[in-house]
Amino acid sequence: MYEQKYTTFAKNIPMSERKVSRGKDWLIFLISTAVMCTLLWVAPAWFWVPLPFVLTYLTKAFDAL
Repeated sequence: MYEQKYTTFAKNIPMSERKVSRGKDWLIFLISTAVMCTLLWVAPAWFWVPLPFVLTYLTKAFDAL
């Protein structure tokens, strides 16, 4: 009866046509790295808490994820 080609929230755009800014990813990576280094200096037992953010946003900034 009624056929919808695209969903309401997502559009089918090929990866080659997408324009993605990596600036936000680099900013979050740098901030989380600074937080990690600060925690390593102040409270070494807690430096691992921002580690997932550091690694995730580093891989997103390099466009590997």
